[in-house]
Amino acid sequence: MPIDLTPAAAARPYPKQGPRLVPWLLIWVAFATLGAALVILFWPVSWPAKGFGFWFCAAGIPSLAYLLALSLVRLPFELHWFRAYGDNVVRQEWKDKKQVQAQQPLQVLGIGYCLPVGGQTLASVVAAGQSVQKAQKARKGPSMVVHSRFDEGNVSDLPVAHSFADNEAQEAESRQVATVTLKIGEALVPLAASLTALSQYGPVFAPVVRVLARDEVASLRLQQVRDALAQAGLSQLECRTEPVSDRLMVADAWLDARDRRPLLVVAVEWYEQDPPAGSTEGCVAVLLNAGYYKVPEPVTVLGKLHRPLKGEARALDHLLMNALKWGRTESAAVQQAWISSPDSDHDRAWPTACKAATLERIAQTEAQHRLDRLVGNAGLINAWMSIAAAVESHAQGPQLIVDGNQAAILYVFPSVHDDTDQ
Repeated sequence: MPIDLTPAAAARPYPKQGPRLVPWLLIWVAFATLGAALVILFWPVSWPAKGFGFWFCAAGIPSLAYLLALSLVRLPFELHWFRAYGDNVVRQEWKDKKQVQAQQPLQVLGIGYCLPVGGQTLASVVAAGQSVQKAQKARKGPSMVVHSRFDEGNVSDLPVAHSFADNEAQEAESRQVATVTLKIGEALVPLAASLTALSQYGPVFAPVVRVLARDEVASLRLQQVRDALAQAGLSQLECRTEPVSDRLMVADAWLDARDRRPLLVVAVEWYEQDPPAGSTEGCVAVLLNAGYYKVPEPVTVLGKLHRPLKGEARALDHLLMNALKWGRTESAAVQQAWISSPDSDHDRAWPTACKAATLERIAQTEAQHRLDRLVGNAGLINAWMSIAAAVESHAQGPQLIVDGNQAAILYVFPSVHDDTDQ
């Protein structure tokens, strides 16, 4: 779960003010004057008014009475102050420990994707700034929808784990499953060498796979991912589904688990029928590592993804400010944002939220990348598609990933093969 600092509550207030100097100086003068007057008044006539005894009674006793009164007033103040100081020190130490835990990043070891973008890369789509969507027929039904989907012309011969009878409907379903598996396999191709290298030390250190899927197709997506991994010779990897609502928070849960194994996040979006207008199908795979062990060759660290967090839709400014805090960065250092928003309310709140979080640079259109408008709204894979595009862009410095009410800071490292300046 996200790191919660609310148990720390507010800092205990210190007492506003101790005994004031001037009033207590006047009280000391009153004690001294009254004490001396009373001693002189009641001093025995037969005793000489001199010596240690006289001056102790005339000046010492009034001063001691004054110090006692001052102490009685000062003592509650000091007790209150030291209690507040001790509680605040413990509170700050707890917060510092939690913040260190919250700011722990995951290493990005690799990305892979398969999207219906006409053979282009995400970086080239972003650079062109033109939408790749077009009006086309849905996979089932006669309706025309502006969206992006995979072509059905190239069907894979990958084996399917399910068996069906020889009627047309079930053959079509078998063909569809094989096609999805093919697309997942294509997304895994760039990660195959890294996954193989990380799996060479046995299941204790091998990566685990988390599949983002909707509840109604969770078991089917899980089997499709297993089929694709089997074709890559990685059938031994542990696979499990995650709720579609988690999206970026899969990384948060992995950090909380403190698991030393790498994590492969696979997100698949596929529409059998009635695709929403402006949507896209696709598959994205991102390989992450908690950094407990040095990665073997040929695996390289492409960047680091700081702990994502989830906020309230009505408090977008707090979400952005906490993302900066968890990402160990200042607002002025963030020059780019990858945004996927679910509705127009989010877009309307964006400029105000950026201003409140002192992210004026990100409020400008040229600093924003909207893959959901260029490639299409990919639903549960939007955030991971943004991470893949950000890594592929090789842009330096912290980048902000925002997917609705979830956000994270991503740092991309310079590529050893980057020849953009040549």
